Parts: sequence; structure tokens; C-alpha cells
Amino acid sequence: MPLSKEAARQLVRLQDQDKAIDALQAEIDKVPKAIAEINARIEGRKSRLHDTKARAGAIGMKKKEKEAQVTAKEADIKKHSGQLNTVKTNDAFRALQTEIEAAKAAISDLETEILTLMDDSEIVAKEEKAISAELKAEEGKDREEIAAFEKDKQNFEAKQNVERQKREALVPTIPEDVMKHYDYLRKRKPGGAALAPVLKNLCGGCRIALPPQVVVEVVKAAKLQTCESCHRILYMPENAATPAA
Repeated sequence: MPLSKEAARQLVRLQDQDKAIDALQAEIDKVPKAIAEINARIEGRKSRLHDTKARAGAIGMKKKEKEAQVTAKEADIKKHSGQLNTVKTNDAFRALQTEIEAAKAAISDLETEILTLMDDSEIVAKEEKAISAELKAEEGKDREEIAAFEKDKQNFEAKQNVERQKREALVPTIPEDVMKHYDYLRKRKPGGAALAPVLKNLCGGCRIALPPQVVVEVVKAAKLQTCESCHRILYMPENAATPAA
């Protein structure tokens, strides 16, 4: 493929533009991930608050159940106490007394459990209050951080559009077949590096020694030369430099 020194120079500039575009794209790509992490933090706090409220509700339900059991035992004591005056045998009397004492013991155990549940409820209420305060305090900061990331993304996209316009201005200065070859390599090489400078007779891309004739042809810059090893398009750094005015 024929390639003038000026076209070679423009091709190097094109690669520089593509690197700038890629670097900005990398910054743009970071933004959704950063925002996702912030949203995950927000959802984590909301989840903790939801779980704490659920625990508080479960404790409240359990306390009500125990209180209902106390009420039922108290009703049994009242009922058996009333029956003491109606029984006619000592065995029946003792049986009722046993039932009454068992109910009183059960009430004592239930009241101990209720007190424990009340303590648990107080602890969970404090935890819920702390998480709610944290959620309120941090969510505002998180939203501000998200807005800052979104603004950064807009700035990066604006800069990228400028770089793309510069790139488009370079494309017509490069032969179409060379552009196709460049684009083909760009998609397949790490970092999109389709070009490689000749550095002390070595390919600057893969560091393999180049045949002398290839180096001579690259110096001439009369046609496109590629590295036989990595297949990148070769150029001389001094040929790529912008001529002095």
C-alpha cells in the first residue's frame, strides 16, 4: 500500500486521537460502576433498616403472645380458685391447688420472658433509630456524589466528542486502504495499538529485531510496512514528528 510521509504522520496522529478517545471512554465507563456502588450502599442501609423493623415487629408479636398466655393463665387461676369452694374431696381440692400453683409458676416464667422481650425491643428500637439517622444523613451525601459523577461523565463525553471531531478531520488525509488496515489492527491489538515505532531497529510493539531492508523502507516512508511478528504498522518516530513552521 502506498503511504507518503505526510500520510504516515497523520496516521500516527490518528492513533494518538484514538488513544485519547479510549482514555476518555475508560473514564466514562467508570461512572456507572461508581454510581452502582453508591446505590448499593444506599440499598444496604435500607435493607438493614427493613430487617431491624422486621425484628422489632417480631419481638412485638412475641410479646403479645406471651401477654395473651399470661391472661389465659390468670383466667385459669381465677377459675380454679372459684372451684376450690365447690369440690367435695381432698383429692379434688389438692388437684385444683396444684393447677393453680402450676399456672402461677407459668405466669412467673412468662413475665420473665416478657421483660426480656421488652429489653430486646428497646435495643432494637435504638438500633432502628441509629440506622434511620444514618440513612438520612448519608443518603443526601450519596445523592450529591452521584450527581458529581454524572456531571463528570457529561464532561468526559463532551471532551470525547471534541477528540472524535479531531479524529474525523484526520481520516480523509489517510488513504482508504491504509485506514481499513489500521482499523482492522486497532480492533485486535492490546490497547488498540495498531502502529509501532521503529526503535533501534526493533519493533516498538513486540520488541523483535526488524530486517534491515524493512527498516530502510520504513525510513523512506514510501509504502506501508508492517512487523512480520506482530503485524503492526511500522513508522519512524522522526517521520511522525510535526514539521517545524
